[in-house]
Amino acid sequence: MHLESSIYFYLAVRVLCVVNCLVMLFCVALSSGWTSRLPAIVGLIFNLISLLFVGAAIATLFVWDLAQMSLPKRSLFMLVFMLTSVITGAMFFIVPGTCDSYNQYGCFETYYSGAYTVAGAFAFISVAFGLVDLALNFIFYFRKNSVVPATPPDRGYPYPQERVVSPTPSILKKKEASIPSSEE
Repeated sequence: MHLESSIYFYLAVRVLCVVNCLVMLFCVALSSGWTSRLPAIVGLIFNLISLLFVGAAIATLFVWDLAQMSLPKRSLFMLVFMLTSVITGAMFFIVPGTCDSYNQYGCFETYYSGAYTVAGAFAFISVAFGLVDLALNFIFYFRKNSVVPATPPDRGYPYPQERVVSPTPSILKKKEASIPSSEE
């Protein structure tokens, strides 16, 4: 078994992404006041979408043959996962600065735990794991499909000699312009 066709590296990184998504989900769902804040709800929706895409990325490891997969097919789901994780992290970092939707008399400063900040940090850690997965895809794909210069085939006869042109211009005579004879 070649290292390039092993799914265990990809599986380990993608399972870590699933664990990060679940930690984000529980951080926000168990915090107080997330139902009244729009960025927290949008962040949770994008967290569920990113969980769906990382699950699809894991499923591709078992459904398709990794050795025969092209580079875009290997990395498409993880690229979408990274984009949704960036949106998730941005939403979770925005949450502490937003007002409650039920507050009609202005935005008062309230105490919120650091759960949203922790969830945002885990979102960007997931992006880092996605970049590691993408780097593994590039390294293993281009190691397997690298172009090695080929040796010239053995023809069984000598290669034709190349003509050397004199650097000084001269008017050639008919005898000099003809094909060199094999007198030598």
